[in-house]
Amino acid sequence: VIWNQSYEMKSPIVSVNGEYAAVADQQGTAFFICSPEGCQGQAAALLPILRTAVSGQGVTAVMEEDSSASYIFLYRRDGSELKISIKSLLENDGYPVDISLSPSGNQLAASFLYLEQGMLKCKLVFYNFGVGQSQADRVVGIIFPEDLKDAMVARVRFLDEDHCAAFSDQGLFFISTRVQTEPSPQEPVLLEEEIRSICYNSQHVGVVTANSEGSDPYRLLIYDGDGREKLDQTFDFPYTDLSIEDDSIFLYNDSGCQVYNMRGTLKFSGELDMTVSGMMKGTLPGTLLVLGPQSIREIRLN
Repeated sequence: VIWNQSYEMKSPIVSVNGEYAAVADQQGTAFFICSPEGCQGQAAALLPILRTAVSGQGVTAVMEEDSSASYIFLYRRDGSELKISIKSLLENDGYPVDISLSPSGNQLAASFLYLEQGMLKCKLVFYNFGVGQSQADRVVGIIFPEDLKDAMVARVRFLDEDHCAAFSDQGLFFISTRVQTEPSPQEPVLLEEEIRSICYNSQHVGVVTANSEGSDPYRLLIYDGDGREKLDQTFDFPYTDLSIEDDSIFLYNDSGCQVYNMRGTLKFSGELDMTVSGMMKGTLPGTLLVLGPQSIREIRLN
């Protein structure tokens, strides 16, 4: 154990970006900002917390709400306020679903649901705290429902400073933020099958859907930040969760796991005599770390 941090929360949520993590109490008011060196800061929100997002520099955005509006407040990594806030009226701007900060902390993306002529719509709003200082509410771009094919975006994530991915009920949407004042949607990846699981890192986005062809029940799809397909692989492993790290994809359930590379090669498959709650690459080449509730185990690949 390098360090530990005690906290009391009813419903903890976690946001991770680079070497920083923000842990917040959903519908509560407490949140902590941590790094490999330990807890860097903590603070209490004034209103119930909906979502939190942390940047690669430790800057943290906390979305809060009251009966008529939602608010996004920004904090330094030590927990002190940055005196930057965004207010969105529920009646006019809609209900916030998810937020994400870019690694630098200069850009923020938010997904909103709202009603238009009795129809539920979704939009993505991009804010910039650097070049967007002269803009109203720091908004530098909006991706409207027609660009989203009327999809409902439940998750939005910055992959790096130039790429943002949105996960919806219709498929994947990739937005280029190379020009920070003009977020630009790329060609969408529309999927006929329902998305069952998602994963992402700074280079790739992955989804698992049902497989409508062949005997394998699942289909794994991997894309780069521009929406180009990198892998299309079917499998029959009864997974419960998945994750991606560098060029490795981890599928696991309570007692077993499988590991694929970006070429679709199965690198490992096996049952373990421990409960699996997560997987990641080991510190040495050719090793994996299997995380359990009470232990961590190293696997050496041949």
